[in-house]
Amino acid sequence: MIVSAGGYEPPAELIEAISYASLNPYFRGVYFRRNLIAYRRNGGCYQSHPVKPKPVAKKIARLRQKANMLR
Repeated sequence: MIVSAGGYEPPAELIEAISYASLNPYFRGVYFRRNLIAYRRNGGCYQSHPVKPKPVAKKIARLRQKANMLR
């Protein structure tokens, strides 16, 4: 919501200050705190930059490698 309104990714300190001033119980929850820590660690919104999935060939090779280890 902040990103769409301002057009930029605010610093984690601003988000934390807003969350402390808010009466919304969501900002007191574990899920929000975990996401705020991830936001701080990753340096911004990580949802706006999705991670590409691994190619199927790599997945198949890894599965075969695990299957061979079990034999």
